[in-house]
Amino acid sequence: MKILIFGSDGFLGTYLSIAFKNSAHKVYGFDLSANGCFNQFAGNILDAEQVNYVIEKIHPDIIFNLVASFNSKSIENIKNAYILNVLGQLNILETIKNKLPKTKFINIGSSSQYGNVPRQLSPISEKTPFYPVSSYGISKLAQEMEAYKFYLIDDLNIIRLRLFNITGPGESAKTVASNAAMQIAKNIVYNKNDPIQLGYLNAIRDFLDVRDAANAIVEASLHGKKGEVYNICSGVPIKIKFLVQQLLHSSGKNYNIISNKKKKKKSEIEYHVGDNSKFKKISDWKPIYSINNSMKDLLTSWIRKIRDEA
Repeated sequence: MKILIFGSDGFLGTYLSIAFKNSAHKVYGFDLSANGCFNQFAGNILDAEQVNYVIEKIHPDIIFNLVASFNSKSIENIKNAYILNVLGQLNILETIKNKLPKTKFINIGSSSQYGNVPRQLSPISEKTPFYPVSSYGISKLAQEMEAYKFYLIDDLNIIRLRLFNITGPGESAKTVASNAAMQIAKNIVYNKNDPIQLGYLNAIRDFLDVRDAANAIVEASLHGKKGEVYNICSGVPIKIKFLVQQLLHSSGKNYNIISNKKKKKKSEIEYHVGDNSKFKKISDWKPIYSINNSMKDLLTSWIRKIRDEA
């Protein structure tokens, strides 16, 4: 089959491309720049003509949209997030509707859509009500509803996925685990003993290695039912502090960890764990990478990156 991934150069997009190529599928990518690693097109998802061109040229069997804006620190960034997350995907869906209505589209949603779910409703299933507390979560919810509309009204083959916390090598330093890994890696590379400065560490999340997530997405796209929604998660509650401890264990060092509890946001969610039982009914998928594997590989990737840049 021919697979087209919008946002193919990103954290998840890179691993999803590898997962499909390992399954002997023909993979095409679309991102702001073409890295030359495989059949990739350079373009902007907000440009309807560019989106229309690449979809018509490839005639893909399955399309994924991994392009997303996470930044919501200012009103301007929030506006841009809505434009990119909702209107950008709308360009893809309109082209599918008008040109290739048989093409399958996989909507990549986020657990941020669920938001601050009351603890008594955990673990979070696909039927759990939404309590979004971030502009990103609200924009992703709007994005999913737009996709679902194309299924309801136009009978497009839409499958919706909601991903919980993805971690592993290549993760952005904007997340707590990767930021900690970066700081530890700098100490190792430059032979320092600086304390590791972090924010709130007591929140409990549902973490899944990016490589396991990519394999789960492949399975969901091939075996998921038209119009359905599936959680992609581990179902295992892990305190963020435990990730940092695993990073220290992998480093063989005992750096001082300073947790600035003042960095805890009012919108901070204390407990956020998913239920993947619905997904497991359509697939034999099981996670391969333990959280220890994920943290070890994350730290190794940061050490390599910092050494290369030194």
